Amino acid sequence: MTQIDASAPRSLKSRLMAPEVKARPSKTYFQSLLSEDIKRFSSCDTAADIASNAHQNARYFNSQVYYGVDIDREALHTGVASHSPETNTDYVEGPISSTSIDQQVSADDPYYVSIEGDLREQLFPASSLDLIVSSHTMHHIDPEYHYPIIELFCSYLRSNGNLLLQFSNKEWYTNRIRDKLEREFRRVETIEYKTIISDWYERMVDDEETGVVFPDLVGLNRYKYAVMATTSIALSKLESLPFLRGRYVYVRALDKIK
Repeated sequence: MTQIDASAPRSLKSRLMAPEVKARPSKTYFQSLLSEDIKRFSSCDTAADIASNAHQNARYFNSQVYYGVDIDREALHTGVASHSPETNTDYVEGPISSTSIDQQVSADDPYYVSIEGDLREQLFPASSLDLIVSSHTMHHIDPEYHYPIIELFCSYLRSNGNLLLQFSNKEWYTNRIRDKLEREFRRVETIEYKTIISDWYERMVDDEETGVVFPDLVGLNRYKYAVMATTSIALSKLESLPFLRGRYVYVRALDKIK
């Protein structure tokens, strides 16, 4: 397993209005990493966005077929509706068949598909996906199911496929899961983030006892947006400092062996 320094150098001017800029510095840092990784690894036939909500990350995918997987029916329908009327879209309840995947891959234009289903159950055929992205997913699921879900993810991926996986508690990235990934993939990289600095800042601003909560950047006026976004970007730079250990972990499991 490789511990890597994953700073994402981009100018403040170019990032200030970018969609990956969030109010929380840790989210800004992670979303910047994730969006670039999705662009990097999704030039493929089939890619699944696990816990996709309303397809918010679909803009970063370059795959022929994008599968947005979630249990929230309303969000999935919103995701399908967010694409232009000329775009190929579909909605599937439960597992998707190999026949459907083959038809979508062979279509002239890209496909955007919502799949409604429980991650603890098999939703894809074996060896049917080239990329799986799962972020901010596992904290919604009892830890006893994490390893079986990782086993399913590995079974879905084709040879040379990639898995981008985030845990909102690094203790959930257990030795058992790490060993499984190191057996299945040729390279496994980890990034710890949400450092003590961003954690302190986010707790200070988002305080349930005082009722002060992080605002939605979209709803702020121009001045407040600039202040919050600039602060978030500035503090997000500290996330990559190697001596600041984070509470969350991001895992790149790359180049599946078989």
